[in-house]
Amino acid sequence: MNIQEYKTKSSTGFILKGAYIGTDKLTGKQVRTDIRARTKKGIKNEFDRLKSEFRKNGCIKREKSMLTFEDVANSWFDTYSLGVKPQTARAMRLRLKTYLFPEFGKLKIDRVTPQIVQTAVNKWAKNAAKPPVNGNTVHDKGQTVDVKIILSTLNRICKYALTVDLIDINPCDKVTRPRIKKSNPERVKYLDKEQISTFFSYVDYLPNDY
Repeated sequence: MNIQEYKTKSSTGFILKGAYIGTDKLTGKQVRTDIRARTKKGIKNEFDRLKSEFRKNGCIKREKSMLTFEDVANSWFDTYSLGVKPQTARAMRLRLKTYLFPEFGKLKIDRVTPQIVQTAVNKWAKNAAKPPVNGNTVHDKGQTVDVKIILSTLNRICKYALTVDLIDINPCDKVTRPRIKKSNPERVKYLDKEQISTFFSYVDYLPNDY
């Protein structure tokens, strides 16, 4: 092990250049890297750690993913759509475009953290708690009344990313789904045609000076 000492203006340390970590099973290429540490023992410890991590990953060099959430979601959707009816696939595509892509679409898949997901879930939940007017709830674009369905869709996409080794954890596993308080419906009172006719008939019988 050819460990060399190096010096800078502010410090000294050791370096092991081109340390052989293993051979990538997919490409057949040797995986090498430079290791720096303050001591020779630190070099050896880091070397052992890198080799162990490489074996743990199945002797495959994991590159930092450049795929966005939208890229991964579209890949997942291609498989999903093969097993459902066309109208179900269209509904799922609309759900992705309306709710999930605006929140996470441009983020790198490994940057979708539990905190970011929780913030989005909380926003959807607040909108879901809005009281309906005449039985209909008006939602802002990108928000939804059914938080459970949207979070379930997000969870399925993240599980897919985890399966294909694009992320190390599923951020949805660490998210708390808020309990949505049901609001009393706000109903607008109005008169139907018969009630209006009765009202004006009553008015006609009133004295002129009433």
